[in-house]
Amino acid sequence: MSTALRPGDYLQIASERMAVDGVPDGEGFARIERVEVITDIGFLAPGSTHVRQIAVVFCHGMPGPVMLREGDQWTLGEVDSGRARWDSAHPWWPETPGPLFTGSRLAAGPHPFRNTVQGPELVASTAETEPQPPRQRAAVFDKPTHMVMVGDYLQIHALRPKWDMRIDEGFHRVEWIGRLAGDALDAVLNDPAWARGRLLSPRSMACPASSCCPRLR
Repeated sequence: MSTALRPGDYLQIASERMAVDGVPDGEGFARIERVEVITDIGFLAPGSTHVRQIAVVFCHGMPGPVMLREGDQWTLGEVDSGRARWDSAHPWWPETPGPLFTGSRLAAGPHPFRNTVQGPELVASTAETEPQPPRQRAAVFDKPTHMVMVGDYLQIHALRPKWDMRIDEGFHRVEWIGRLAGDALDAVLNDPAWARGRLLSPRSMACPASSCCPRLR
């Protein structure tokens, strides 16, 4: 369940893609560093009464937090031990004294469906399973957040040091975009300044079955 996710879980943030150069183990999964559960959902549209609470996950390497409706999510059962150690030793998101979103609480403590707080099982990497570095990476250029358009292929996950990603891994097509600014930010964020005046909410065909809401930085 999305509201049962905890820091240390590896969440599937991107669906499988067509890859001519192979798909390495663990692609599309990212380590969760912080979880907020929003129970006060008054900022949603009136027609969203079917939503009772929202889990917000802050994942390693992602340009913004991801908002997940209630429901099942895919998590990684086994993760390369070297990657897990590197991810935990190099956090992506800075620590904050409290939750970012209004009406939310930080989810911590033991996993509700496990006997311990331990996350996925760690496995040793081997030369046979590690992918060969790609001959090249996809050609890219920077674009201001407010100019992102439907049809763009947006990088939703940063490169992983020591784990060479495939040619176009981490880029996924934007299908829908929403924007919040002004007073609307006050209803969503405890600290509206965090969004630097505008919150961009794109939905990608690669995101989990639930909606996502990243703020590009």
